[in-house]
Amino acid sequence: MLPCGVGIFSARYAYKTSIEHRHHVPGRDPSFRARFLACSGQLDAGRQRSRHDHRRSWRTLSNPHRFKPRPDWFDHWRVIGASGEIPVTTAFRLADLTMTTEVRLPSAGAYLGVMRVTPLLENMKGPDFTEYLKEEGLHTIIAARQSAGESEKPARELYARYAKIALRNGDGSGAHLTRPAGMKAELVPTTNPTSVHPGGSLTVQLLVDGAPVAGSEVSAVTEGAAVKGLTDRNGHVTLKIDREGAWLIRAVHMVRLTGSPAADWESYWVTLSFHTARH
Repeated sequence: MLPCGVGIFSARYAYKTSIEHRHHVPGRDPSFRARFLACSGQLDAGRQRSRHDHRRSWRTLSNPHRFKPRPDWFDHWRVIGASGEIPVTTAFRLADLTMTTEVRLPSAGAYLGVMRVTPLLENMKGPDFTEYLKEEGLHTIIAARQSAGESEKPARELYARYAKIALRNGDGSGAHLTRPAGMKAELVPTTNPTSVHPGGSLTVQLLVDGAPVAGSEVSAVTEGAAVKGLTDRNGHVTLKIDREGAWLIRAVHMVRLTGSPAADWESYWVTLSFHTARH
């Protein structure tokens, strides 16, 4: 039997992964309920079929510094299958910084969960903002602030997270996972990420407003490993997936806001979560 439980801890400055194991006897019923948990702006999911079926629980825990759950925590939530969107509820339960809902998936195949966490505004001192930009690999923003003589000035940042999770429910088409989902900012894999085996690689494209973003740092993290790369002129980057488990692909893209009385900068925190192929 396969280890089925996977947990991801996400924080603003660090990403760690822990593993739970839950073993269940595989069954025959192709339909199941998906239990989605959304925290810290990242989507992860758990799935449950009948009591005789495989059960997998993917759980995401939140650090309250950013994307703390709140009544208006998200304004965009969809689940997409091979034949299109499936009905979902917008009612999430909040407990221990975890937002949870359940969705019944109608058939076997791959599914894509999509969510936008509503924007928040943060004010930071100049040196703190610069340090944060360094940690996120936003060197062009550091250079732009230096050129404008703003390095020591406070910064007002409007930020939101655009989260996707690829979920595999048995055999079936996953071609829709490689198409843009129409988000303001998103990571689009060129192949079905749930079909990637340990030791393989995954190429993703970073899009903002439907256009590729060049020169952006993208990282892939899992338990005990982290790799990163820069997007090329077409917004593509290829990352090595060297081990089995749950992976988080992430990028932060930032632009200067002009004419905004509330903020100087806007950032897009973009994630794609998936589990490697199971043998």
